[in-house]
Amino acid sequence: MTLGGFLASFGLEGKMDHEPTGRVTKKELEYGRRDVERTVALLNSMKLEYDGFPLKLPPERAMSAASITKAFLEEMGIEQPRRKFDLPDHILGKCMQAYYGGRSEIRIRHQEVPIVVCDTTSEYPSVAGLLGLWPLLISSNVGVAYCTKAAQKTLNDVDVETVLAPSTWLELGFFALVEPSADILPVRALYNDTGSTNIGLNPISSKEPIWYAGPDLAASKLATGRTPKILQAFRLVSYGVQEGMKPTVIGTRAFDPEKDDFFRTVIEERKKLPKTHPHYLLLKIIANALYGIFAELNKYEYGKNAAKQLEVFSGDHRFEQPTFVVERPGKFQFAPAAALITSGGRLILAVLEHMVKDLGGTYLLTDTDSMHFVASRNGGLVPCPGGQHKLSDGKPAIRAIKWKQVDEICAKLNRLNPYDKSVVGEILKIEDCNLDRKGKPQQLYGLAISAKRYVVYTRRKRSIEIIKPSEHGLGIVFVPDKRPRYKPEDCKDQDTDYPRWIVEVWQRLIDDHFRNIENPENALLSRELWFDNLPAVMRVRITTPNVLKVLRQRDPGAAKPYNFALSPILVQPPPNCTLIAPASKNSEEWITREYTEIHSGITVHLSEEFNGVILSPQTLSSVIWRHHLHPEDKSLSPNGEPCDAYTRGLLLRRPITAMTPFVFIGKEIERRAQEGEDPSMLEHTGPIRYHRHQTLKTRPCTPELVKRLNDFSLSQLERTGLSRDTIIKARRGERVHPSTCTQLAETMQELERESSQVTKSREGLSN
Repeated sequence: MTLGGFLASFGLEGKMDHEPTGRVTKKELEYGRRDVERTVALLNSMKLEYDGFPLKLPPERAMSAASITKAFLEEMGIEQPRRKFDLPDHILGKCMQAYYGGRSEIRIRHQEVPIVVCDTTSEYPSVAGLLGLWPLLISSNVGVAYCTKAAQKTLNDVDVETVLAPSTWLELGFFALVEPSADILPVRALYNDTGSTNIGLNPISSKEPIWYAGPDLAASKLATGRTPKILQAFRLVSYGVQEGMKPTVIGTRAFDPEKDDFFRTVIEERKKLPKTHPHYLLLKIIANALYGIFAELNKYEYGKNAAKQLEVFSGDHRFEQPTFVVERPGKFQFAPAAALITSGGRLILAVLEHMVKDLGGTYLLTDTDSMHFVASRNGGLVPCPGGQHKLSDGKPAIRAIKWKQVDEICAKLNRLNPYDKSVVGEILKIEDCNLDRKGKPQQLYGLAISAKRYVVYTRRKRSIEIIKPSEHGLGIVFVPDKRPRYKPEDCKDQDTDYPRWIVEVWQRLIDDHFRNIENPENALLSRELWFDNLPAVMRVRITTPNVLKVLRQRDPGAAKPYNFALSPILVQPPPNCTLIAPASKNSEEWITREYTEIHSGITVHLSEEFNGVILSPQTLSSVIWRHHLHPEDKSLSPNGEPCDAYTRGLLLRRPITAMTPFVFIGKEIERRAQEGEDPSMLEHTGPIRYHRHQTLKTRPCTPELVKRLNDFSLSQLERTGLSRDTIIKARRGERVHPSTCTQLAETMQELERESSQVTKSREGLSN
C-alpha cells in the first residue's frame, strides 16, 4: 500500500497532489515538507494504535505480522517448541518431509462457467483447533508414540461422514510412512522444463516409501475410495503443562493459556469486536500469521571460507554435507505443527470436493482456503470440453449444482465448526462477492487460466462487470496508473479494491476468450490498451542490503532503504542476470536509462548484449498474452495429454511416478513473488538443494543447464575440451567441478547462438 493509501485507511488528510520533477523549486520543497509531515502524522497514528496492543515488543522491532504474533506468545510465557521439546532430529525430518504448502489448482481451464465463491473461516486456525494442537504446544515436553495399527484402523474407517465428526480429527494427528500406489496426495515435482518445482495434488506411485501427515492420507481415501497401506506411523504425545505461562487479555476476554484454546479464542474475539476496537487489528494480524511462524525458515549465507558441516534429515534419509548456505529455524518453527495444519487445510478441501462430486457437480478452482463451485440458481448442464454429460446438440457438458445445494454443503461442513456458533456461525462462508449491492444473490461467472490466475464477473445482458480479478502473475508489473483503484459497483463487498489497469487486462482477456471461441483467426485482434506498448518493468522496494549496495555504488545519495527500484522483465534473460535502476514513473526513461546488473555490478543499456544475449525488454502486451496462455502444468488436458497453452475444458489429474534417488530441497521460501513489490523478485535463486556425498569442490550443474546440455550432441559439447565422461556426468545431473559447469555454460551460449543463426538463415532462404 502507498503512503496515500495508508493515510486514507487511518482517516488522515492525504498527500499533496503533485508529481515530483527532480528540480529544486518552491513547489518541490513544499511537496517534500508535506510528505514528511504526512509521514509523521501516519507514524503517530500507528504508534497510538500499537500502544494499545498488550505487547512489550518495541515498535521498531515489529518487522512483520510474524514478529507481533511471536511477541504475543512470548508475553504469555509460551516457550519456543524447539527449545523445550526434546524431539530427535530424525522425527523432525519425517515431519518436514510431510510438509507441503496450501492446495491451489484449477479444474476447468479457458471455459466460462457459473460459480458460487465459498471461503473457509480462518482455515488454518480452524484446523489447528480441530487437530488439538494448542495442548501440544503448551506442554512441558512431547514424546513419540508409535501407532501403526491405530492409524491404519482410523484410515480404514474414513468416509465423508466420519471426517465430518470433530472426534476423527483428533485421531488423524499422526504421521505415516506409506508406499503410494496411485494415491492422490500432494506431490512436489518438476511439472515443466523450467527447473522449478511445484506442488500438485495428483495420483503418485513410488517404490520408495514417503512420509505423509494423517489428514492427507484421509483426503486420499475420500478421493480414491482406497485406503493407503501404512508401513509405520507415530504421533506426538504431550507430557505435563509448561510452567511460567501468564494469563492475558485478548480483545474483551481474559485468556488463560492453560485452560483456553488460543487458536479458537483469537478467531472468536476478532468476530466479536468492532473494527474500531484497538485489538481488532492485532487479532487479525495474529490470525493471519499463526500458521506461518511454525513453518518459518530463514536462509543465512556464510562466507566462502566459513563453510559449515550440515546434518540433513528428510524422511528416513540422513547424511552430512558442507555448505555455505543454511536454513535457520524461526523462533517458533515447529515442523509437526506446520505439516499438520496445511494437511488439515487440504482435507477440508477434499471434503468439499467429495460432497460436490456426490451431487454430480464439480468446481472451477481451489485456492488454499476457498473453492469456487460450478453452480447456478436452478442447476443444470453447462457446456465444457471433457465433461461427462452431453447437451442436446451432442457437445460435452458438466453439471452445475443448485445454489440450494451449495447451502447444504455449507451446512454439512459446519459440523466441524470448532467455535462458539453464536459468535462464528459458519465455517464455510458464501462470500459477499456473491451478493449484489442490495445483498441479494447474483449469478457469478468464472474464467480460469492456471492456479491463482482467474477472474470472477457478472453478466447483465451483454455487459460484464469484473467482481474479483486475480492479481497473481500481473501484480509484479509496475504500471504508472494514477487513477483511483477499482471497486465493482453492484457488489456487497465494498471493502476490496483492485488496480484499475489489471481490471482492464481481464476485461480484454475475457473479450479475447470469446473471440477465440467464436472465430479463432481473430484471437489476436483485441482492443488496444493504453499501456500495451510500455516496457514491462517490476517495481520493488529496497529492503535488502544487497540491492541497496548495488544502487549506492552507482549513486551513493540516490538509494535509501525502503525506496523503490525498477527491474525490466526481459524477453530472454541471460543466466544469473538481474537489472535494476532507481525508480522512475516516467515510462519514456525506462528504455533509454542505464541499468546495473546486481551480481556483477556492470552497467548496461537495454538492447545491448550481455553474456551473449541481447537485453530486450518485454512489452506489457507480451506479458498479458503470456499470462493468458500460462498452462496448468500440474494437470492433464481432457484428452489425457499434458496441459498446454491452448488446453480448454475439464482437466484431469496428472499421474506421477516418483524417480529415485529423491532430490532433497529446502523449504521453498524463495519462489518468485507473483504480485506486489517483494524484493525476492530480484534475488531469486530457488530452494536450497541438499546432496549426498557433497564436497566443497563439486556440485551438480543447475537443472536449467542440464536440460540445455541434453539438447546438443556429445560431439558438439566436446568443443569445451572436457572429456566425454565428464560431459555425460554433467548431463545426468551428477556432481562435477564448478569450473566444468562454467565451461559448459559458455559453450552452450555459443552453440545456441549458432543454432539461432542457422534457423534465421533457413527462414530467410524459405522466404
